[in-house]
Amino acid sequence: MNPNGKRKKAGGGNFLGFILFLLIGACCGFLMIKPMENALDMGNFPLAILFFAAALLWMYAAFFIQIVFHEAGHLIFGLLSGYAFSSFRIGSFMWLKSPSGLSFKRLSLAGTGGQCLMAPPEGGWEKMPCLLYNLGGSITNLLSAGLFFSLYLFWRPSPLPASMLLIIAFVGLAFALINGVPLRMGPVDNDGRNALSLRRSPAARRAFWVQLRINQLSARGLRLRDMPGELFSLPAERDMGNSLCASTAVFTANRLMDEMKLQDAERLMVSLLSRPGNIPGLYLGLIKCDLMYCELMGQNRPEALEALNTKEQRKFMASMKSHPSVIRSRYALALLSQRDMAEAEKLGQQFEKTARSYPYPAELEGERALMAAAREQAEKAAATAG
Repeated sequence: MNPNGKRKKAGGGNFLGFILFLLIGACCGFLMIKPMENALDMGNFPLAILFFAAALLWMYAAFFIQIVFHEAGHLIFGLLSGYAFSSFRIGSFMWLKSPSGLSFKRLSLAGTGGQCLMAPPEGGWEKMPCLLYNLGGSITNLLSAGLFFSLYLFWRPSPLPASMLLIIAFVGLAFALINGVPLRMGPVDNDGRNALSLRRSPAARRAFWVQLRINQLSARGLRLRDMPGELFSLPAERDMGNSLCASTAVFTANRLMDEMKLQDAERLMVSLLSRPGNIPGLYLGLIKCDLMYCELMGQNRPEALEALNTKEQRKFMASMKSHPSVIRSRYALALLSQRDMAEAEKLGQQFEKTARSYPYPAELEGERALMAAAREQAEKAAATAG
């Protein structure tokens, strides 16, 4: 597939999403016209404004409700397909299954409203069922849209509750279409496209299994460096066009970081950034954070750091300010480039605050080791300068 074709598909997915949610906004405004007209007819302008504000708030509430339905759909259909519960997240609120049982944690990932991750069924990736788990969210959104539309018909004589029910139905239908119709949304394949590629491509099926398996082992308390090496084999070049396969290469770079093989990790990440079209934007931002750390621990060239620490990257890091690897890279930046011990101390405290509710303690252990290495290098540089 040529690069121009890839860009066209990405743009098509984003355009459909934009159009659907533009229509939702228009429908929300239209549905609130009648209650607002009634209020204005009574000469109650403040009430009309209140209805308008309520329409906006309710639209956001409808999005939240449908995110819950979507992730619950992945959970229900995953369980029906033989998967086991691993984690369930709405916003930054996360429920995680670990060896000690079910626990409540906090995790914020920019650009994601929620996520349901399951442990793959026993028996390996070759026979792993994928269709229902991937499409479960869209199916549930569609079913909920039908349910709320039926309730709308029942409440139709009452304009306000009827409008609120219809808004939820519209949002549910939009979620079902955007996630269920096979599309590429930017560099990421949606659920429908993933289901299609998993059905057709053994490499994509294996990559999907690998990602779920790594997440399962992380929840059990294993660091990446201690997991089986076969989970981190790089995809074949011909498979890098698939976003699932490309993402497994990111995990390989993460493992090299955890093993303190920084030069190997840097080479791999530079290679990944040279062809970023199929790597999710979240991973690209985190890769650049890791590259900053590698540069700081290596040649520490100001021009190389400036090239990585762009305005866009700073914006990403601000949106992910509570993520351990982002804090770790900022910590190293404060120590080894800015020579700002007070800022480093502040970031160290922020890391420990984040650690109290972060779901993966083994990941924290690896990040602490990287922070300690940066601190040791800064101390050596200070001693040499003194």
